[in-house]
Amino acid sequence: MLLHLIAWFHILIVIFISFYAFLFKKNRYDYVYLAFVYVMVLHWTFLNGECWISYLYKKLKYKNYMSGDDPTHTELRDLFNMKPRTGSILGISIFLFVIINVWKITKRNRIPIYLMIMFDILLFVMVQSVRVFKHKRTNKNYHLFLEIMKYIILVFGIFSVWIINSRIPKVRPKLT
Repeated sequence: MLLHLIAWFHILIVIFISFYAFLFKKNRYDYVYLAFVYVMVLHWTFLNGECWISYLYKKLKYKNYMSGDDPTHTELRDLFNMKPRTGSILGISIFLFVIINVWKITKRNRIPIYLMIMFDILLFVMVQSVRVFKHKRTNKNYHLFLEIMKYIILVFGIFSVWIINSRIPKVRPKLT
C-alpha cells in the first residue's frame, strides 16, 4: 500500500511539473516553480541520477537497492506494468513538457532567454547521462561527471539568481 502511495505521489508531482505553466497564469509562484525544477535537477546529482521519490520507492521495495543501480526503472513502470520502451517514451514526453514549461515561464516573466537555454542544456545533459553511462554505481567516470555537474549547476543557480535579482525593480519607500 505504501509503495502505491509513493508511486501516485510521484505521478501527481510529475503531472504538476509537466503542466504548471498551462494550468496557472503568470503569478509570483512562477519563481518557486523554476526554483523547484532547478533543485530537482540538482538533487539528481546527489542520488546518482535518481529522483529521491524513486529512490525511496526502490529502497522500500528492494532492501539492498543503492542509488544509481537502475535509475531508468521507475515506480511508474511497476505501477502500470509498462515495458521499458513505453517508459522511455513517457520519460521523453515528460522531459519535453518540462522544457516547454520552463520556456513559457521564463518568457512570461521576461527572464533572459540565455538562462533558459543554459538550463535546458543542463537538464538535457543530466537526463541523457542516465542513459549514456553504464554501471552507474561503480562507474568512476559517472561519479566524476556528477561531481562536475553539481558544481556547474550550483554556479548556474547562483548566476541565475544574481541575474534575475538585478532585473527586479527596486521599490523605494516614499519619504514624507
